[in-house]
Amino acid sequence: MARAVHEKGAALDNVWGFVDGTVRPISRPKLHQNVMYNGHKRVHAIKWQAVNAAIGLIVHLDGAVEGKRHDAAMLMMSALCPQLEGSSAEPIQKGKPN
Repeated sequence: MARAVHEKGAALDNVWGFVDGTVRPISRPKLHQNVMYNGHKRVHAIKWQAVNAAIGLIVHLDGAVEGKRHDAAMLMMSALCPQLEGSSAEPIQKGKPN
């Protein structure tokens, strides 16, 4: 998958998926409105974080979190970074021994 992304013009040769935070609007809650309010979209919401593979599959889904959370905060709250670091591999370079 990383090869296909790189061939489409990505600067890096090890990108196989894309992280995205999604805002899903909800009805205004009676309690804790400030926690659920997303100032960027100006709606009360629940947020989700997904990793979409280059072939269109959702390979990781995390949430739901409060609408006020920033995407970077969702990434830190999820276990995604340690999972990726634990399962990453050094890309094979042409002309280099393994």
